[in-house]
Amino acid sequence: MNLQEYERMYTFESSHWWFRGVRSLVLMFLDRFCPPVVSFGPPFRVLDLGCGTGATLTSLGPGRWTVGMDLSPEAIAFCRKRRIPRLVRSPAEAIPVRDSEFHAVLALDLIEHTEEDRRVLAEAVRVLRPGGVLILTVPACPGLWGAHDLALGHRRRYRLRDLRQKVTFPAVEVKKLGYFNFFLFLPIWLFRKLGRKAFLPAHSGSDLFRFPGPLNALLLALLRLEARIIERINFPIGVTLFAVLRKK
Repeated sequence: MNLQEYERMYTFESSHWWFRGVRSLVLMFLDRFCPPVVSFGPPFRVLDLGCGTGATLTSLGPGRWTVGMDLSPEAIAFCRKRRIPRLVRSPAEAIPVRDSEFHAVLALDLIEHTEEDRRVLAEAVRVLRPGGVLILTVPACPGLWGAHDLALGHRRRYRLRDLRQKVTFPAVEVKKLGYFNFFLFLPIWLFRKLGRKAFLPAHSGSDLFRFPGPLNALLLALLRLEARIIERINFPIGVTLFAVLRKK
C-alpha cells in the first residue's frame, strides 16, 4: 500500500464501522477458541501478522502479551504513534520467531497481499503452540474486484473453496470457516460496480471514507449482529471470508 492509504487507515481504523466490526469478530473468536489462561505461568502470547497501523493490537486488552509484525516501514511507524511496545519488521513468509511460540496468531487481510499465501499460512502454523489458534480474514468474491483492491495492493480475492484448500494442513483442525459482511454484500456490490464513480468521481484510492456518525453506528451494529449469528450458522455469501484454525 502507498503512504496515503496507510494515513487513511490510521485516521479511520479506530472508529470506522468496517474495522471495528472485524475486530468484534476476531475478539469473539479469541474468547471462544483461545481464551487467556489466568495463571502465574507464561503470558498469553498473540502475534498480529501484517499488523498495519496497529488498532487491532491496541484492542486486545489486558491478559494478552502482543507482538505486531509488518513488512512496511510506514505501518511500523504508525504503530509506534500508537505507542505499541513490541514490533517486528519482517516478511510474513519468514517469521523470525522460533517454533511454537504463540498461543494465537492473527492474519487479518494479509495473505491476499502476498505472492505465496500458502507459505505465509504454514509459517503462522509453525509459530503456534499445540492447541493454539490462527484467525485469518481475506477479501471474498473475485466478482468484487476493483479500484479498492488495486489501491490496497491486493493480488487476489478468494472463493470459499479456494480458502478451504489453502488452510488444509495435516497439523491443523479447521474450527470455523465462512463468510462475513453478508447483510451489506448487495449494497457494496452495487457501489463497486455501479455507483463508485458517482460517489467518488475523482478518487482513485480505496473505498475508505468517513461516514456520518449515525450511519457508521448502524453499519457497525449490523456487523456485530452478524458476529453473534456466525457463532451458530454460516452465511452463504459475504464481502469477507474468515477462518479459525487450531493447531493439533
